[in-house]
Amino acid sequence: MRLVGGFSKGLGYSVAIAAAMWVSTAEARVNKAIVRTVRGTADVSMDKGSTWKSVRVGSQLSPNTIIKTGVGSVVDLFLGDNGPVVRVTESTEMGIDKLDSEGTGVDKVIETQLDLKSGRILGNVKKMADASKYEVKTPVGVAGIRGTEYDISANGKVTVITGV
Repeated sequence: MRLVGGFSKGLGYSVAIAAAMWVSTAEARVNKAIVRTVRGTADVSMDKGSTWKSVRVGSQLSPNTIIKTGVGSVVDLFLGDNGPVVRVTESTEMGIDKLDSEGTGVDKVIETQLDLKSGRILGNVKKMADASKYEVKTPVGVAGIRGTEYDISANGKVTVITGV
């Protein structure tokens, strides 16, 4: 009887240690935005606006990147787990501050932070885990987005197309 109790206790410790190791090795990733469409002219800066280069379809944009579009121009970005999509409309300047995701086992916790400096963006955000955050910073405030289609202008106007 004592042997069974010791075995059970040892098995319990082993399971607890394995679970702790599994949780502590949760997959944390910094994602990239992929340029899917460029209509017109658009530039990107990867050094906080010191130098600019033309945006091309297929380009991968890391956090701390700024994208700006010209008059009559549009750029569509695919954010993967962090979105999935954002449309940067004409005459817009937007920073990509954070595109993180972490697989916690049951849920995927994502953190997306966009900095809309001027102009307007449209986006579609899938339903996220409760611990996730999707924020769009503007010069007049911060909008928290949760599973919706949205239209946000740098002047602070937020329109919910679908969702809440």
